Amino acid sequence: MNLKWMKQYKNEDWIYKNNVANTARYVLGVKGDKPMIVFGINPSTASDKEPDPTLVRVEKIASLKHCDSWIMLNLYPYRETDIKKLVNYKRELHDENIKHIKEILDKYPDAIIIAAWGDIDNKLVSSIKKDIKNCLRDINEIIVNKGHNWLALKDMGYPVHFLYTGEGFKLYEVDFVNFIPKF
Repeated sequence: MNLKWMKQYKNEDWIYKNNVANTARYVLGVKGDKPMIVFGINPSTASDKEPDPTLVRVEKIASLKHCDSWIMLNLYPYRETDIKKLVNYKRELHDENIKHIKEILDKYPDAIIIAAWGDIDNKLVSSIKKDIKNCLRDINEIIVNKGHNWLALKDMGYPVHFLYTGEGFKLYEVDFVNFIPKF
């Protein structure tokens, strides 16, 4: 994949946390003093060695927002390229994800926090939908307790994924309540 827009980062610039089997990714980003932190729904194949189009867009928006770095986190850390195949929830993955989220937010208390996970209700299969919403509630509690607000590129009743935003990169403060569809 040709991702020529990505900066060429040195190995020591990357933040990359995954599980031993590489079936879960908790953190992916680059070090800096003023990061933009983006929450997706779940990780795909991107790594510090193989960025993907989402990371290209994250990096571009971080630069436009005068952030010196970016970090990608997710509501749920299990790697899956087809969101419809994300069907089995494992509490231990969520607990480990929460641990990493707290560490990142403690390290970067002034970071911009962006919601970009898309439409949970229409993307996820019913067997995991409630679990992912509960993950989101746990993460929101951390965000709020640390004094952060959620931002999103667009508010359509859900925070739009970066790949579906077009070229406009205006951030809006959004109400978290809009992000939790009814059970």
